[in-house]
Amino acid sequence: NMSHELRTPLTAILGLSEVLQEQIFGELNERQITYINTISQSGNHLLELINDLLDLAKIEAGRLDLQREVIDIRLLCQSSLAFIQPQAHQKQIQIKLQISTDLPQFWADRRRLRQVLINLLSNAAKFTPENGMITLAAWGDRDVIYFSVADTGIGIPAEQITHLFEPFVQLDSSFTRQHTGTGLGLALVKQVVELHNGSITVTSRVGQGSCFQLAIPYDQPRSPAPVSTLDAATPDDPVADLPWRMDNAPVILLVEDNEAIILTVRDYLTQHHCQVQVARQGWEAIQLTHTLNPDVIIMDTQIPKLDGIQATQVIRQDPPFQHTPIIALSSLVMPGDRDRCLAAGATLYLAKPVRLYELLQAIQAQLFGDDAGQAT
Repeated sequence: NMSHELRTPLTAILGLSEVLQEQIFGELNERQITYINTISQSGNHLLELINDLLDLAKIEAGRLDLQREVIDIRLLCQSSLAFIQPQAHQKQIQIKLQISTDLPQFWADRRRLRQVLINLLSNAAKFTPENGMITLAAWGDRDVIYFSVADTGIGIPAEQITHLFEPFVQLDSSFTRQHTGTGLGLALVKQVVELHNGSITVTSRVGQGSCFQLAIPYDQPRSPAPVSTLDAATPDDPVADLPWRMDNAPVILLVEDNEAIILTVRDYLTQHHCQVQVARQGWEAIQLTHTLNPDVIIMDTQIPKLDGIQATQVIRQDPPFQHTPIIALSSLVMPGDRDRCLAAGATLYLAKPVRLYELLQAIQAQLFGDDAGQAT
């Protein structure tokens, strides 16, 4: 419930910001663009804080399951560094990457480890003054993989290091209080590392910098698996070459009861030459499916009278719609929620808030195959 209530308004905030950033309803002046970018950045920052809160709650409830896969450590580190590159560039902070050449295959949760490294690197960038340096290193020793994030920042007093990994704790100094944050980042780092049966240590000297070192045992893959690649960069214009035109626009049935999200998604897809019809509850979605025979159904999972999972099951029982693409769009992000949606008959699961270009790419992929683009 908390996830749904927090993510639903953020979906509208970020979605409408994205619509305005694309200027599909007309050009904006420079100040308007600045304001919209600020709204988008603030919304994404709020999303990060919400994700941290929910992740910590899931860990404490024993509901966070690791999704292990074979990962490429170099790509993992490069992707994590790319996340803080703009912040480092603004402060003229030098970034170094040191990766051992003889690292073994690493069997771990790629997304969670990337979350750990980004948290550590973001803190390093936050607390390192201008013209400083941040170094990310990775190496192996016997059956352990080590990561370290070192900076030339303000350092941490010895008496405060023991409290670093407690939830809602921030260092109490005049410099750190200039920066925002919930104090959840390092608590999550410690919990995720321990879920991997690893450990984290800190060395620091006030005025000279800090070094956070992770030691994570690597497990051999239980079965052959491809090495995971990291998220591809967002294309400059992901919808420049749509595989349809106005005269053959796909019919999209949007099943959603939140009016702000309806406005956001409907306007965006309509501007990209889709015909969008809306159902605001489950039985209406079933009825419109029979009436419209839509090319794609976008199904919110939490709708009144008959929820999206039940509505999907009913639609799938009708032979003409057994293969109609159904994209589950959900604020349910607890372990097993994705599997429940797919087991009910959804073709694809996307968590709210979703980037609108990703939703459009997902529609393209369902209609024209992977060559048309695929959402992550």
